[in-house]
Amino acid sequence: MITLHNINKRGVYMSVENLLPALHTFTLRNPNNKQDFLINLKEMDGQCLEVKFDLSGLDKLVNPITGKRVPFYLYLFLFHQKGGKEVEILSSASFYCDENKLEIGNLGMETPLKLPEDIESLIGDFTNNFFSIELLYSPKELEDGSDLNLLLNNPESRLFKSKVAIISEEY
Repeated sequence: MITLHNINKRGVYMSVENLLPALHTFTLRNPNNKQDFLINLKEMDGQCLEVKFDLSGLDKLVNPITGKRVPFYLYLFLFHQKGGKEVEILSSASFYCDENKLEIGNLGMETPLKLPEDIESLIGDFTNNFFSIELLYSPKELEDGSDLNLLLNNPESRLFKSKVAIISEEY
C-alpha cells in the first residue's frame, strides 16, 4: 500500500492517505460451469479459470502533495496450501494501472488463470490442503523474490483473499 504521511515541522504525523482502489466485484469461475460458486474440473474443457473484477475510485487516487495520480500494479495469485506447512504459487497474472486508466474512474478487468496439469492430484480436504486466490496492490513492479515476499507478507497490500472450492466429481 502507498501510505503518505504528512509531517509537520516538529515531526508529528498530521494525516495518512491510502492510495488503494476500491474493489467492487470479484468473480472466479470455470467458463463452462453453470454454477459460479464451484470449480468442477470434470466440467472444464481447458485448464483455465476465468477471473473478473471491477475497481472504482481510480480517478480519486491523487497524491495530495504533488496533485498527480499515482500508477500502480495489481498482482493476482492462485495458491495451493500444502498440509498447513507450505504454500505454492500455481498461477499468476499482473495488471498495470497507468495514468490513462486512472482517469477513467471505474475499470473492469479480466484474465484467465492457467491451472497446472496435475491439479486433480492437489485437491485436498479444504482445511489443511486447499486452494486460495489473492489480489494484491503494489506501487512498484515486482523485480525479484524479495519484492514478492514483501508483497505477500504485507496485509495492507491485500485487496482480496479467499479460499477456492475446486473439486473433481461427476454430477
